[in-house]
Amino acid sequence: MTSEVEERIHRTLKSHPLEQIENGYRLIHPAAAGVSILRLLPVNQAGEGNQVVAVAEIVAEYNTAGLPAFHATGVQRLNAMAVHGAYHLRNGRLRQVAQYTIYANEPSPHLAAQTILNAFGARNVSGARPGGV
Repeated sequence: MTSEVEERIHRTLKSHPLEQIENGYRLIHPAAAGVSILRLLPVNQAGEGNQVVAVAEIVAEYNTAGLPAFHATGVQRLNAMAVHGAYHLRNGRLRQVAQYTIYANEPSPHLAAQTILNAFGARNVSGARPGGV
């Protein structure tokens, strides 16, 4: 089952130059800036009521070119200023991850889809910002 939120996201992103991957999209940024990924991960078990049908996961992996070397305190400061997701270091690379739950009967599908697209677009440092559901 695909929710209205997921349908809105797919409809919006189909016109953008993104690589389609399993359960989502990937954008490799020019000039070795990094990678942005949006996945709409299905949830296998859901309960009654406002059931969660998917989790939107947005991951940004930043290449070290042009960035200062980050240490624990620097990552902590980034997290204090973060709007979408949390930062951490993985194999010496700065990474940012955000997750949003998608409900089957979302009362505001337009707002939920736009929030997810805004979070994904915030990672697109190339300026090719998807949005507008």
